[in-house]
Amino acid sequence: MAEPPSTGLPSQSPARSLWLRPITLRGEHPVFDGLFGIALPLLCLAADPVVFQRDPLIGGIEFLARHRVVLYALIAIEVAALIIWLSAGPRLRALCAPLAGVLLAGAICSLSLGILIFPLAVLGLVALIGGLGFTPLVTAVVFLRSGIRAIGVARSHLRPRTLAVMAALGFSVTLAIPGLVIWKVDEAINLSIQEILSGDETQFESGVERLGQLGILGDVEGLTALYAEETDLQRREWIAAAYERLTGEDIQTRTRFFVD
Repeated sequence: MAEPPSTGLPSQSPARSLWLRPITLRGEHPVFDGLFGIALPLLCLAADPVVFQRDPLIGGIEFLARHRVVLYALIAIEVAALIIWLSAGPRLRALCAPLAGVLLAGAICSLSLGILIFPLAVLGLVALIGGLGFTPLVTAVVFLRSGIRAIGVARSHLRPRTLAVMAALGFSVTLAIPGLVIWKVDEAINLSIQEILSGDETQFESGVERLGQLGILGDVEGLTALYAEETDLQRREWIAAAYERLTGEDIQTRTRFFVD
């Protein structure tokens, strides 16, 4: 019996073809990727009691709570990138290269978040509220696999060097812009807190004004945790005054779970 003619192309192992084959709207992978890459992450954000919040009992994670607005925007970008990949996929051709960079950045972010909140996820299992806290770890796999597949599609339309540059550009821009915003916001918040606690009236006004100018990025609710941790009565008065100026609310009402 005659053997089939050789195509001249290297054969792919089953594992390699699983990661690099283009995604279609048929089969089980779009359902799995849509569930763990889009639906469950959004559900976790909507029902989040502590990860991006300041919970009065558990306490939350300071970095995530302070920068939740920027991180929400990053998550939205990643979800949009995955939707584009699942709906258009190989039809994007060369554009799959920068899209792959965005997806791989999402894999790094999801993995980092999963590791960061792992203790809270374990606590969630103990409290019998389910394993949703482990969702970022699975989401990281979804984004990693999608990113690798997107590279596999772009490889057919771009030279290796061009592909690498475009993928690296998508990866870098996705992480660099939120990182820069977080860095500058952190600087402004820390400087504002220093001025509020300085005891000088002029600096106090400057700190309050700067926090107000930051708007939703200013993390005014962070003052409640600062107030609860502060032991100096004079500094607590400054924090309370700043909070009331910025929100119009009494900080003692907001921190009733923190203080006696």
